[in-house]
Amino acid sequence: MLTPGFVGVPVPAGRHSLLFRYEPGYWKLWMALGGALAVLGMAFAERRWHSPS
Repeated sequence: MLTPGFVGVPVPAGRHSLLFRYEPGYWKLWMALGGALAVLGMAFAERRWHSPS
């Protein structure tokens, strides 16, 4: 890895064919679900905190 945004591959002189593939995995899905649950939890806590007793 050259930098976080650029990948380099050392190859000898001549004609070559390279394939770079991005496979992000499922971490973005889990982060989105965790964020949604956190917002729902805060909304629930806010309603309980301000509800008349």
